[in-house]
Amino acid sequence: MDWLTLDPLDATQIRDQARTHTLGREIEVVRRLVSTNDRVRDAAARGRALGFTVLAEEQTAGRGRRGRRWHGVAGHGLALSCLLGRAGIEPGVFTLAMALGVRQGILQTTGVEPHVKWPNDLHVGRKKLCGILVEALPGELAVVGLGINVHPMTQLPDALRASATCLDAVAGRATSRTVLAARVLESVEEVWARARGGGGAGILDDWRQATVDLGARVCVETGGDSWEGIVVDIDETGALLVQVAPDHVERILAGSVRVLASAGEVG
Repeated sequence: MDWLTLDPLDATQIRDQARTHTLGREIEVVRRLVSTNDRVRDAAARGRALGFTVLAEEQTAGRGRRGRRWHGVAGHGLALSCLLGRAGIEPGVFTLAMALGVRQGILQTTGVEPHVKWPNDLHVGRKKLCGILVEALPGELAVVGLGINVHPMTQLPDALRASATCLDAVAGRATSRTVLAARVLESVEEVWARARGGGGAGILDDWRQATVDLGARVCVETGGDSWEGIVVDIDETGALLVQVAPDHVERILAGSVRVLASAGEVG
């Protein structure tokens, strides 16, 4: 299907539908660009206001965490980046908060309730639905970029098709990307306000409720090392706590976590 024609992104409609004070008040929709994160980062360097948001129908070099390439097809996904302030917010908590905001926007739009995979990917079952990339900027700013798989993409490589899903497939109906963008902006702004207002503890509790990582056996890769263990919790900074031996818990600040067995399978 020609989703560019059937479901085009519309900056005016997104701004009008989003009940926000800051996010998306200044907004651009671009047909094709290198990276929405790069566009927002460059705009921040020129003094653009907090909340500046860029969406792209197609990215030629979109990226995810740890330098991974984000695969997408024009008109099929939601690629969105925005400029936020992170002053007074623990970096790890900020990252977890962004995942919760995007998750809530998806839930409000479609009824689909993805779970959060540490630190901020969204999955349905074992398949990835959304990736989020937070990049810190000078002046306690951050670019928050996200890519949500919305419409089916038959052009994906076989390996990715087996490990990814899209909203249309799990919701059982077509999703309006314009409506989705508006709801995501609202939800991200709400959780951002909570984080700035000292609500970090509540955000951590909400993240625990939204993940299936707790109790799972995982393989962790960080700094060239890898090991297996059981996820026991996150701490007050948002770090993942993984028990790798009866008397030893590793604190993971950054890295790649692959679920080997769910909590139910471990038990």
